[in-house]
Amino acid sequence: MNAIQELLDELREVAGVSGAAVVTSDGIMVSSVLKGRFRDEVVAGLASFLITTTKRAMGAQTDHGFSRFIMHATHGKVVLVDIQAAFLVVITDQFVEMEPLLGEVDEIGRRLARAAKLPS
Repeated sequence: MNAIQELLDELREVAGVSGAAVVTSDGIMVSSVLKGRFRDEVVAGLASFLITTTKRAMGAQTDHGFSRFIMHATHGKVVLVDIQAAFLVVITDQFVEMEPLLGEVDEIGRRLARAAKLPS
């Protein structure tokens, strides 16, 4: 098992996390731990759409884009974290406490960037 997969497995074990993936901004699935109703191609496509439209919207206000994006929906939340050449995508249940989770997500994001030999 590679380092990226091990880190995603570690994140998947966090309470409230329903799935996690590393996806490129153009929708290529690098690695995932998605179970149940989540399919790789759907998550990669949704992540690509969210990344592209959020960058476009943020581009009108800043040149920096975003480092983390959180979408709250009726049945859960999606967290996107920029890890340079790709994005960490975390799917949570709807009742998860975000503050403690975000610390763990950010730490895994930093470790993923290092594991992929990307600058953090």
